[in-house]
Formats: sequence, C-alpha cells, structure tokens
Amino acid sequence: MTPFQPSRRELIQQMACGVGGLGLAALLADEARADAPGAPGPHHPAKAKSLIFLNMQGGPTQFETFDYKPEMAKWDGKAPPDITGRQEGTVRFNPGSTITAPLFKYVRSKMSAVATTEIFPHMAKVLDELCVIRSMRSDSPAHPGGQTQALTGYTRQGMPSIGAWFLYGLGSANKNLPGYVYLAEGHNHHSGFLPAECQGMPVGNKVPNLRRPAVETDAKQRVLLDELASLNRGFAERHPGESALNARVEAAELAFRMQMACPEAVDLSKESRATLDLYGIGGGKPAGKPASRSLSYTTEEFSTMCLTARRLVERGVRVVTICVGGRRGWDQHSVLKASVEHNAKVIDQGMAALLTDLKRTGLLDSTVVMWGGEFGRTPYAQGKDGRDHFAKGYTYWLAGGGAKRGVYYGETDEAGMTITKDPVHIHDLHATVMQLMGLDHKKLTYRYAGRDHTLTDIHGQVVPGLIG
Repeated sequence: MTPFQPSRRELIQQMACGVGGLGLAALLADEARADAPGAPGPHHPAKAKSLIFLNMQGGPTQFETFDYKPEMAKWDGKAPPDITGRQEGTVRFNPGSTITAPLFKYVRSKMSAVATTEIFPHMAKVLDELCVIRSMRSDSPAHPGGQTQALTGYTRQGMPSIGAWFLYGLGSANKNLPGYVYLAEGHNHHSGFLPAECQGMPVGNKVPNLRRPAVETDAKQRVLLDELASLNRGFAERHPGESALNARVEAAELAFRMQMACPEAVDLSKESRATLDLYGIGGGKPAGKPASRSLSYTTEEFSTMCLTARRLVERGVRVVTICVGGRRGWDQHSVLKASVEHNAKVIDQGMAALLTDLKRTGLLDSTVVMWGGEFGRTPYAQGKDGRDHFAKGYTYWLAGGGAKRGVYYGETDEAGMTITKDPVHIHDLHATVMQLMGLDHKKLTYRYAGRDHTLTDIHGQVVPGLIG
C-alpha cells in the first residue's frame, strides 16, 4: 500500500481512532471471513422486529425473583430424601446442606398465575406481560462457560453472539445506527466467524469521538472518508474474503452517519417528565450502598440503560443487550438476602418501566424482552447465607414480541431440585426467540471451517408453549 503523507495519514488515523472510540476498534481488527456476506432475510413472517436482552450476570436466584415456590417452605431446613451426593448442575455440593425456602413473600398477579417476590413492587404491576420459564437448563455450572452459552449458544469462546446472528440474518433497520448495541459491561458481543460488521457496538449515554477536532467540516471529512475507503477497497481487492477490510470501510461510513443520528438517539432530554418519572430518572432514590456480592449500579443508571434501549429499538436497532452484574453481581454464595434485596432495588423500576413504556408506545408487540443469566441458584443453602450455582432448573422470562402473556412454563419439584415438566435448554430458548424474529434456527447457517454453523449448533427445538 502506498504510504500516506504524514499530515494526511495523521488525520485519517485520527478518524479511525474516532471510530474505535465509538466501540468499533474490535470491528476494525476482526479477522472473520466473509464467505457468505449479507443478510439472508426472514424465513417466515416475524412476530417481533427487535430483541432486548436483560442479561443478569452471575446467576440470579430464581427463588427470590420470579419462580413461585411457596411449597418449598415445608422443606426449609430439611434435606429431601435423594439429596445425598447429588450434583444436579452445581459446581460443588456439601453433604448435609439443607433446603432454604424463599427469603421473601410472594406477590401474585390478580389476573394470572405469575408471581414475584415483595422486593419487586414495580414488576408486580406488569406480571401479566411475562412468560416465565421455570425449567431452564444449560450445560455449564461455571460462570465463563455459562455466560458464554447464554450469549452465543456455546460454552466455548470465539463463537458469534446471539446479536451477531440476528444482525447477520436480518440486517439493520436503520442505516444511521448500529444494528446491534450493548450497554454496560459484558463480553461475548463479537461476531466470531460471521462478517465483522455483525458484531455489537458499545453505546452509552454519552458517545465519545463523534467529532474530531482536526476535521473542521463535513465536506472535508467526506473527502478523507472517500480516500480512506478507496485505499481499503484497493487492498481488499488484493485480499478477497477478509471481512475485516469491508468492515473497516463500513465502520468509518457508519461513524460518519452516526454523528447526526446517535446523539439524538441517546439524548434523554427529549423525553417527557412523565416518562423520566416512570423510569425513576432525575430525583429518583438510590438503591443504597451495595451489599457484598451485589450490583454496583444505581437505580438511575440501570433505568437510564432501559430507557436508552427503548429509544434504540424505536429507531430500528435490531438487538440491544444490557449486561449487568459481572461475577459478583448475582453470584450470591453469601450475603444472599441483603444482596438480592439490593439488586431488586436497582433493576425493579427500570425493567417494569421498560415494559410499560414499550406497551404504551406500541413497541411491545414488535419487541421481545428477555431476562435471565447464565444459570440460577441451588434450592439448598451454601454456608450460612448463600446459594450455589444451579444449571438444571432455573428461570428466564420473555415479554412481548409474540411471546405468551401471564403464564408459567415448565416446572421443578416441590423442593426445586429437579425439572419435572417441560425442560427448556438454552438452545431451545434461542431457537424460539429466533422463531419470533422470523428466523429458522436450522436454516440460518454460515459455512466456516468446512461445515455449516448455526446459533444452536445441532441442537435446539422451538418451544410452541412459549409463543402466543
């Protein structure tokens, strides 16, 4: 490639760094191959256009959140007959452990069977929107593998994220905004072997580097972009099949278009006072000092992410993930009661407001909201005040986008130890969400390393009982 003159090279490098500031640095460096670029399009009529995944990292307890289990009280402090030596999805089991009944009272919907606990007063008002799955199972009781599977379908690293598959299959509905966005912390938002432009972009409330001080006008920036694109395309012609080169061009173009669209999309000052109050933004009460092993976010920070998610899907963003928690956020090996109570204060109002807001704006019909983590927690105690990892009978919920409303799906036994009805593997959940979005998980394939890959690999079945 012909070297740049130093001054012009510096300008173009600054532009590239600006793109990286928008969260596309990884996209510029991605080495995925584009053997089959372009969105195949929907396979059947879609019930939903967008997905918002509220990913609770660390493994949220099902018993203190959304799994209605009042019958566990009779087992409190006792061991069921078959507990000795059991390894049902846990990292470790200490013989002699006893069942710990749910620590909070349940609040049931007046219109449906769905319930939550008293620490979720806002969610208690929208329970009729939820399709609560109580029989989830996955393949890894360890955080890295479990979280990777929740976001990619696989327990091993390097596979495309769920958002990348949707963007690859459906494309973006807004050319001025990224089609796949993630808010807050988290990993596994990459495109893996899919085309590099399919990976997620981190977008916060303040997006850095939208304007470069060395580029004074749009016209001058347009000239630099055209020159940069010309050089990259020339290089791409000599190296066919490298999606990173096409992604490099598209990243710069997207950043140019985002200079107008993105600030408006994340500008919450455009929202009414009533909407901000609904989310508890501005003048809202903090959740208090975090307990050990609890979320470090404030109520307002989480609510802001939820409102931002609504604004993004409203503008055609295909997938938004909000990953909060890290290993300790929902990883209650100890301080269970205080930590979960704190976490509920952080997420309760924002989640309920999101569902309410989506419904009143007409977006809930076309948006799937999914809540859950990499696994749940054991029904028996760990130490004096904790629950261990549990991957064979935990809880997720869906809302909107064609999912059933106000229902439970699947069951575990009275002690919460074993799935007794309608198990749903994470592959099944992914296949079902794809079905709602107009995609057939068996047909959306990408050929890589000599075989066709899918989000669900060779597994997964659509669960009709989750679809309204």
